[in-house]
Amino acid sequence: MSKTRGIVLEPEVSRDVEPGVVTLYDRSRFANNGVMANVTWVQLPSGLWVMEFNGTSSKVNFNAPVSLQNFATKTVVFWYYAGAFTGTSREVIDFGYSLGTGDVVLLAYGANTVPLLLLSDGLATVLFAHGVNTWTQICYSYDGTTILYAKNGVVFDTDAQTGTMACAAAFLGGRGGTSKWYDGNLALLKVLRYALTPGQILQRYEATRSLFGV
Repeated sequence: MSKTRGIVLEPEVSRDVEPGVVTLYDRSRFANNGVMANVTWVQLPSGLWVMEFNGTSSKVNFNAPVSLQNFATKTVVFWYYAGAFTGTSREVIDFGYSLGTGDVVLLAYGANTVPLLLLSDGLATVLFAHGVNTWTQICYSYDGTTILYAKNGVVFDTDAQTGTMACAAAFLGGRGGTSKWYDGNLALLKVLRYALTPGQILQRYEATRSLFGV
């Protein structure tokens, strides 16, 4: 499989004209466009436009396209920016992925003593330090036997898993588009149908960090 064919979700990126607020266009060949609701755009000093979620109703709904289902190998990578955590857990991304027996993987941040976590329901909870009001890149990559979790290009944890990952639904900004609303920014999301090595994860971080002033 070519790398181009392996990209299954890559929302539009602009450093010029502000993107629209109705449809989040997917640049992959699958055209997995998302329906936006109450999501706005903010332009960084680098010129990059990034999505902003209001913490009460902002969401993007991709539904459950076939191209986002049944992954033998997969990578998710994105940049996020959020303030201090208070109150209940708020989910940045909810892809509803399952690992063979139906365990769901959620990208979420929690409150108080659980600042940011990647949840694999029934299997593992992976924690790492959240940088308050700091742009951070997160990468999650599965090669069919091992999940790599990376922050800012550096792998900080691994999880042995097997099986195919499925996707019942795909949302940005909260759980199922109905609760646990995200309050913050999100940018350069990409979903790949192949795994990355630690070196490749670092390369992707180094290639984009200047856009976020880090």
